[in-house]
Amino acid sequence: MSLLGVVASGCPLVTAPSYVLDPATCVYTVPHGAASPHIVVFLTGCVALPPGYVVRLYLVTPPQIPGQPPLWTPLGFVAQEKPSAVFKVAAATAPVAAVPGSADESSSSSRGDELVVGVKQEPMT
Repeated sequence: MSLLGVVASGCPLVTAPSYVLDPATCVYTVPHGAASPHIVVFLTGCVALPPGYVVRLYLVTPPQIPGQPPLWTPLGFVAQEKPSAVFKVAAATAPVAAVPGSADESSSSSRGDELVVGVKQEPMT
């Protein structure tokens, strides 16, 4: 059961995280999504958010300095009160770096057409 759905135009719906970094942080990878100017993110309703929490969304891009961690650029959020949103991601045309420590870390050069969305479940502030 998935908390979110992520859609980029012309790409399949993604409902399962590609990597879970910790219980509140994960990454969704949209195959062939880098060419899409916008994404739609929505709560699926299968898993409820705890009261007072939001899901913060980030565009994950390769670091500008080799050896540094990927950049997490804030996009916005979804919550029970705002269960879906459209985000402009046109700047996501650069190849995507693999998540550090993942099995795909060594194959990041073959992932250049993917769009990566970082997700953090956090208290509403």
